[in-house]
Amino acid sequence: MITNPPAVPISVTSLAVEVSTGCTFDYLIVNGVRYCGMPTVSLEGVVPDGTPIEWRTDSSKTKAGWELCFPLPPPPPPPSTPS
Repeated sequence: MITNPPAVPISVTSLAVEVSTGCTFDYLIVNGVRYCGMPTVSLEGVVPDGTPIEWRTDSSKTKAGWELCFPLPPPPPPPSTPS
């Protein structure tokens, strides 16, 4: 479980999990929506709403897995120069 995910668009590097109609065996849950091996709705660019990102599996088959990335936050502004 990923708790307190940042509210930035997700980049999906890999999503190779067991395929099932309705995502019933192996799936990620983001914002209450299930995503599995062949999602009908792409997870790319989804912005988490602050709820945990969860992984569920029935452990019956093994695939390559998944990898999600979040962009780095912007750098802080430079310090102000004394006047």
